[in-house]
Parts: sequence; structure tokens; C-alpha cells
Amino acid sequence: MLERTTFRQVAELLPDAVVITDQKGRITWTNRAFHKLCGHPKCAVKNLKPGSFLQGPETDPETVSYIRNAVAKQEPVTAEILNYHRNGRPYWVSISITPIKNKNGELEGFLAVEREITHARMREHRLQEEVGQIYSALVLSIEDTEGTLCR
Repeated sequence: MLERTTFRQVAELLPDAVVITDQKGRITWTNRAFHKLCGHPKCAVKNLKPGSFLQGPETDPETVSYIRNAVAKQEPVTAEILNYHRNGRPYWVSISITPIKNKNGELEGFLAVEREITHARMREHRLQEEVGQIYSALVLSIEDTEGTLCR
């Protein structure tokens, strides 16, 4: 029985968002995790390009360009990008996009797997702020010490 399990049946069980597009990057299929992550219903996203409704004001244009260029060249690509939920809440994802080719090597579409990394990015940002504060305090401490020694 397990041998007859389809990719889509397995993908529905994954905690990561899965998106399948056609050759032009328009959505043909998504799993439940994708809809939970972005808040858009399945019927609202079919035939749309994901970036048209996921990207927003703080999405990095260089990252978008990097992804677009790889997709245009039909190359696999991995990136971290800021997307937006239907309600406007931003969230970070690590996305891996792989071209889907038939046995003749012709492009049939793309498979994207997205994992939310918002909390990891927030922890990283807090850690960077803490390191910056420690560095500043250390520099001030050294300056105070040097001033005392030179008097």
C-alpha cells in the first residue's frame, strides 16, 4: 500500500509548505501547510505567481532578483526571504526551489519547499544586538581605563 502513496499525499503530511508551479511559475498545487503559513485559501492562489501575493514592502528586492534569476535559468535555488501573511503579518521563510523536468529534460514546472524561520531570525537579531551592546560597553570601558592611565 505504501508503494502506491503519491507525492501529494505525502506532501500533505509535511509541516513545511509545498508549492508546485507550472513552467511560468504559476501555482498548480499547494499543501495545507502552505495555506496555514500564508493565510490564503487554495482557491485564491491557484494560477498566481507566489511572489505576487507573498512579497511586501520589506521584502528584499535583491533576494527576489536572486530567486528570479535562478528560476529563469531553470537552476535550483535556496534563499531566505521575508513574506507576508494574508493579514499583513511578516514572516521569514527558508525556501528551496527545484526545477521539475521530464525524462527528456524539458521543464514542466517548479517545486518549492518553504520552512518558516521567523523565530530563528528573531533570536539571531537579538543576539547581534546583545553582541553590539557588549562591544560598545567594552570599548567605553577601555576608553575610560586609558583616560585614567594617561592622567
